[in-house]
Amino acid sequence: MRSQNQIVLNHLINHGSITQKQCWDMYRIERLSARIYDLKKRGKSITAIYHRLNNGCRYAEYTLAN
Repeated sequence: MRSQNQIVLNHLINHGSITQKQCWDMYRIERLSARIYDLKKRGKSITAIYHRLNNGCRYAEYTLAN
């Protein structure tokens, strides 16, 4: 069984970015920001791009830097 960190890292490698909604819908992983934190501690270079919805809510899209 793959760890949540490995699932998120593989998604970033294969698709370029991930949001919390995608992470939940595809993998049922609830705490994407915690997985990103773990990956950064392991030396992965991940950046967040923040988007704002029409209702004012903000969300992060995480990308793996080259």
